[in-house]
Amino acid sequence: MIVCFGEALIDCLPNNNVIGGAPFNVYTHLNRFHLPAHLITALGNDTYGEIIKDFVQQEKFKKTYIQENNYKTGIVTVKFNDKEPEYTIEVPCSWQYINAVSELNSAEIIVFG
Repeated sequence: MIVCFGEALIDCLPNNNVIGGAPFNVYTHLNRFHLPAHLITALGNDTYGEIIKDFVQQEKFKKTYIQENNYKTGIVTVKFNDKEPEYTIEVPCSWQYINAVSELNSAEIIVFG
């Protein structure tokens, strides 16, 4: 089993929002290659959390270890200064409060971000 542990968030770009977070991106690509990947993260009970959960459901990915908590779903505001991106990570946020999951003990590969 491959476990991707860490943030799932929304990148807020000047013209649109995109689901992101390094562990989430790896999880997405592994699943699209039909590899047995799980995501351990936490999302808030908010609009951005629903967007991420809807994406996971539409893609028919495993969501067993996607937790919910009372913090806001993570967002990163991206601005460009002379074509160079500047990132602002909004904290506190849900993925900072992921609860321990014993399944990490049986993982063959852990992707941590």
